[in-house]
Amino acid sequence: MKQKAEIKNRREKGITMLEIILVVALITLLAAVTSPVYVAYYTRNNLHLTAATIASGLRKAQTKSRAMQNDNPWSLYIEEGKIVIYEGSDYASRNSGFDEIYEIPDSISFSGDLDLNFSKLEGELNSNKNLSLINPDGKTMTMVINTKGTIEY
Repeated sequence: MKQKAEIKNRREKGITMLEIILVVALITLLAAVTSPVYVAYYTRNNLHLTAATIASGLRKAQTKSRAMQNDNPWSLYIEEGKIVIYEGSDYASRNSGFDEIYEIPDSISFSGDLDLNFSKLEGELNSNKNLSLINPDGKTMTMVINTKGTIEY
């Protein structure tokens, strides 16, 4: 009788291999179920974050043009991985010493008007502009910027 009590006490002191396997299996199952949801959220969030960064950059370039900072117009140029607010109306011939560069996710691709030039003093675009942002899943967000600089997305 004493021997059975000792064996029973020894079994109750630790956790069994079966319990460890069950916990690991449960964690693996939870990770498998939640990871696609997280990836979808992450890519959708990148799209919205990029649009908000571009909208903020547009506002900044427009404000600098209206203020006639350095007595020049200001513009915004979009390329993979970054947006550039630059002085002048031609990205190729700009003075890069005045550039303001903001990083955006490399996974987002663009189509449409990628060089947006605001006029000095009025801070207006010469025409309405359309810009499409595309995430790796193929989801697209279109930004429409009118001549006054109002942004819809």
